[in-house]
Amino acid sequence: MDEYQSIMTKKLGLSKYNKQLISKLLNNLAVDKVDYTNFFRLLSNVKADRDIPETELLVPIKAALLDIGKERKEAWISWVQTYIEEVCLFVYIKLFSFPNCPDSNI
Repeated sequence: MDEYQSIMTKKLGLSKYNKQLISKLLNNLAVDKVDYTNFFRLLSNVKADRDIPETELLVPIKAALLDIGKERKEAWISWVQTYIEEVCLFVYIKLFSFPNCPDSNI
């Protein structure tokens, strides 16, 4: 993994580099002219919970996604759903690799 891939993987809190997820994110950020700093700050509020209703998925990052239309909203919902799946996988791996891990916030 090169330095850029490592940085993006860590920035997103992933266990491994996911080219497709990161490419879609960067495309969404560019198309909607989203401020990167604000977006990544808000992204930390997204919960690794597969049961969040679709209507609530964008709430934590809403302030970064100013005036997006229905089509772009669907693109972001799709990305957040995929992101949550990746984060949940990381949490699952961490919990089963380190079952006595005292970190209850993972």
